[in-house]
Amino acid sequence: MVRKLKVGILGAGGIFEAHASGFSRLRDRCEVVVADTNVDGHPRIRKQLGNEVEIVSDYRMEGSA
Repeated sequence: MVRKLKVGILGAGGIFEAHASGFSRLRDRCEVVVADTNVDGHPRIRKQLGNEVEIVSDYRMEGSA
């Protein structure tokens, strides 16, 4: 069994585009969680990182927003 690298991204503004581009190419090797308070932007995050990405509104919480 191959273990995936667990990655947490805080915020989906500014530099997020560069991070998303990199992590989208490593989907098979990374498990990504994005914490972003802008709930309206969550569909954009899913479009860039795929439906399997976990998105939370508060980095201190677990589970999808």
